[in-house]
Parts: sequence; C-alpha cells; structure tokens
Amino acid sequence: MRVTFDRRHMQALGGAVASRDEVPERGEIRDMLLGLDDDLPPAPFPATGLLGLDIHRHWSSEHRTCLWFPHRFNGYRVAEIYLRYGKSEHQIRAFRNLLPPTEDEPSDLGGFPAHVHLAMGLYYEGFFSQLAVGPRAWLDLNHLVEALRGPSGGQLFSLLIGLDGAGYFLWWVRENERRIGDFQSAERLAEYLSACAGQDWLVIRRNRISQDAVSVTTEDLASEIGRLFPVFDPAARRRPP
Repeated sequence: MRVTFDRRHMQALGGAVASRDEVPERGEIRDMLLGLDDDLPPAPFPATGLLGLDIHRHWSSEHRTCLWFPHRFNGYRVAEIYLRYGKSEHQIRAFRNLLPPTEDEPSDLGGFPAHVHLAMGLYYEGFFSQLAVGPRAWLDLNHLVEALRGPSGGQLFSLLIGLDGAGYFLWWVRENERRIGDFQSAERLAEYLSACAGQDWLVIRRNRISQDAVSVTTEDLASEIGRLFPVFDPAARRRPP
C-alpha cells in the first residue's frame, strides 16, 4: 500500500495549530497510517505480532497511534502523529508493579510509554522513524547499556553505526542531535546513555524532510522496523528483574 501526505497534512501539525481541537487533517493522517499498518504481514489488526519478529502493535485500537487530538497527556499539543510498535501486552503488563501508569495516562494505554518502542509517522516537515526511550523506560535503557558493555557489545555498536550510515541520529531532548559514530566505541556510547537514564526522552531517529508531499509504503514501514529491530531487541527487557 502507498499513501501520500501532502502539505495540508504537515501544516496540521505543530506550530500555532498544534493546540487547536478541530483539525480535520489529523484524522486523515491517522487513517492513512492505519491503512499502512493494516497491510503489514502477517495479519492486520487485531493481530499484534509483526513480520515474524517479537515486536507488536499496540493491543488497543485507539492507541495503535499516538493521540491525534490535544489532551493533557500530550500537553494539549499535537506536533506529530505516528504508529507505535513495541513489547506485547503480556510483556508490558508483567512490569505493572515496577512501572505503573502515570496519573494523566489514558487507562487503556497500558503503560506503553514506560518501555522502549518504535514510532513511525508524520511531523511538520515530513515523515520520521525512530526508536524511543522515555524517562520512565529506565529499565530498558539500562538493559541496552548492559548489552553494549557485554560480550556482543561491539556487534551491537556496529549495528548502531549502520543506523548512523542510514541517516539516523541520536537525540536527547536536553541536547542537540549527535551522530552515533561520534562516540567511537561501545563503551563511550554506554557512558553517555547511562547519564541520560531517567532524565528525558532519548531517540534514535531519521527524518525524511519534504517541502510539498511525502509518499510512504507498507514496504517502507517493514524496512524500517527490520532496520531498527536489532537495536530494539537487546534494549527490550521482556521480564521484570
């Protein structure tokens, strides 16, 4: 499947319009993203497992994408609309005693933001894909740091360098973008990630910037999921400590 987001869609995100309630293009964006997602093998929603990998759609039909309307949980601003993929419902619920939902979190979101996940969608300049680790996902970030310092740390660092070569960058909300290759070794990257734990959102992201329109296919989603999964997998702690 192929969809094309035009300038109208990008202008419906961020800026002065971000806090408005009635923006029809946001619903269009969400419907187009869900169409792409439903075409991912092996089966459309409500099936959650994707591409034969241990990565899953959100189990709630409403939360297959982020919120596409202003809400207390998104600070009453819609700057991006994206699909998200991460741990299964069973895996996430196993951590409920350690990582309970926040007070303002929608009840059926199920604690998803407290875990490493992938996000793919539209923002005001184009289309993006990213691996995201929120401030509450400190268990997963620590798991990634342990993997970088473990016996396979060099191999994992090489995979991250591959993402760098594909246009991905590392961005901690409190700092400017960083090239992954600038860290030069698995240990230096592990030190940096350790300092970020629990502080703010940390993402490994690639932006496809477009002035007028951007076309996206289901194959594009599958390709980026496959590219990011080898980093997501060692970060994703699937059982509580």
